[in-house]
Amino acid sequence: MKTKANKPKGGSSRLAASNVSGRGETQFPGILADAKALDVSRVHLWLVLTGRRKSARLAARYEQLKRDATETAK
Repeated sequence: MKTKANKPKGGSSRLAASNVSGRGETQFPGILADAKALDVSRVHLWLVLTGRRKSARLAARYEQLKRDATETAK
């Protein structure tokens, strides 16, 4: 099997050059459970929350879900 000379086998050269996993802090803890509760995909919810996709209705439903969760936690 031939590989390109300038690209290492088995991974990204950016990540291979450093010992960084490529992941940072969790932006939205609990996003998977929130997405399930809202009956949308995790990716769709993340796109809306980060502003990459617009959905005023989903954003409002998410805010209400978080408000309700905060009130029940008190």
